[in-house]
Amino acid sequence: MGAYDRAPMLPVAVGFYDVSVAIHVMAAIVAFGPLFAFPLFISITERRDRLSLPVVLRAVNRTERAIVVPVGALVGFTGVYLAIDGPFAFDDDLWMTIGFVLYLLAFGALVLVVEPMRAQAADEADRMLDEAEDEEDLPLSDASHARMRVPNALMPAIGIVLLFVVYLMEVKPG
Repeated sequence: MGAYDRAPMLPVAVGFYDVSVAIHVMAAIVAFGPLFAFPLFISITERRDRLSLPVVLRAVNRTERAIVVPVGALVGFTGVYLAIDGPFAFDDDLWMTIGFVLYLLAFGALVLVVEPMRAQAADEADRMLDEAEDEEDLPLSDASHARMRVPNALMPAIGIVLLFVVYLMEVKPG
């Protein structure tokens, strides 16, 4: 009897719902994982290498447009499918309704508030870099600090909201 004879058989048929759950979870990790690192990248750049600030801000925004937003939308689409086809219902399961509303608020804040303000801050940093006399350092203006104040405050809040949504989806309280 060989080693392959003792190996358990994997089920050949996997339901579409199960595949959708896996896609939903993987998409959530890919889409929202980077959001926890972006504030750290920006904060370190603001303190240690301001000359790189425009590049870092644009790289973060580009990553959001190329990965976070489309894959985050996939999270929403698969979530709606799972709600429609699965054993839970928006009418009966308040945790699911709350989670979906919080997802929409967090995703909306990211796309409609944080990303545009960060793009404006990158433009401001580029302008300051062009006007800078000292090529060793980039003095951040009050306008630049003001433009980054809201995104810097919202990103941790968005992260906490998304973690709470994951909690609701996993624990399914009530």
